[in-house]
Amino acid sequence: AGGARAAGRDLGALAVGKRADIVVLDAGHIDLDGRDGDTVIDAYVFTAGKAAIDRVIVGGVTVVRDGAHKDRETVAAGYRKVLKRILAQ
Repeated sequence: AGGARAAGRDLGALAVGKRADIVVLDAGHIDLDGRDGDTVIDAYVFTAGKAAIDRVIVGGVTVVRDGAHKDRETVAAGYRKVLKRILAQ
């Protein structure tokens, strides 16, 4: 929030009409099991990483569901195409 405030962006509340980006962690992930409060975030950052992400919502649009990006196949196909072209040179 500090960087956004410095840029003059109004932040700091979850409210109707405000934009929100939200990461939902998988509470059943083994690295998060038995943790609560700040220890959940600690375990996510230092142990679980992206494997513990269940959902990501950006500006009200779900872009990751069940750990997979909504455009994963399209992006992967584009990546493979470019990689093939680079390797053929």
